[in-house]
Amino acid sequence: MTLDIESSSILLGLLLGIIQGITEFLPISSSGHLVLVEKLIDSGPNSLTFDVGLHIGTLMAVLVSFKNVVSSIILACLKRLYKKDNLTQDEQRYSKIGLLLIIGTIPAAITGLLFVDIIELYLREPWLIALTLMLGALVIWIADRNSARFLGLSDFDLRGVIIIGCAQAVALVPGMSRSALTISAARFLGHSRQKSAEFSFLLAIPVIISAGILTGLRSIRLDIPIDWNLLIIGSSTAFLVGILVIKFFLSYVEKHDLSVFINYRILLASLIAIGILTKNI
Repeated sequence: MTLDIESSSILLGLLLGIIQGITEFLPISSSGHLVLVEKLIDSGPNSLTFDVGLHIGTLMAVLVSFKNVVSSIILACLKRLYKKDNLTQDEQRYSKIGLLLIIGTIPAAITGLLFVDIIELYLREPWLIALTLMLGALVIWIADRNSARFLGLSDFDLRGVIIIGCAQAVALVPGMSRSALTISAARFLGHSRQKSAEFSFLLAIPVIISAGILTGLRSIRLDIPIDWNLLIIGSSTAFLVGILVIKFFLSYVEKHDLSVFINYRILLASLIAIGILTKNI
């Protein structure tokens, strides 16, 4: 059963932009929600091209929310390239974070490049999203029980970032959630909830840029049509909502665990399963 919603660029862009802005930064899977909504309304652009377009909106939300950190990382990395022996302690720390973010992006970039067709054609089914929502809930529950041993972004190291990067690659499967798996990987390694979330958000920057470039080139090669009105409205909405959600989530994890998101994933997976069994999805 599908909902009879007018396939208007404005309405559809607003709806999917709001969903993207909320779900990208919460550990509940943005791609999983977008796939489900598109199937329910039977009018969404069911392709990775539009998903990446929405992610550009949330990318801008990250850049604005972390503008001081991002600018410090960029300036420190540039200075390291030209003045290797003249860096302050802060510049050394920020250039290290920048390098780790690039390294952490490599597993997802390679996985996306090799398996983009499989992901788009075979991994966007509701039953699989229900399964990955449940699996992700279990991962979050186990990881979030760890006590924090590290309290700063400078505590991330090469080994840990490679593990987090591999978790991000697995999260390309809809329903797993990039933020859920990267935050969980950081929590397994002993980082606090807030710093795990901050690193996860910063790690979104290079991976979204990489995905945007790869998908853009693929769209040109395959001549995939793009509804630019839908894309602009969706991206703008995701940007505005994303800024609010980032602020909320970072404040929330200072004082609370992630159990509310675990319960939500289980509830959503159960509703999807019921919808499949009753043939309503």
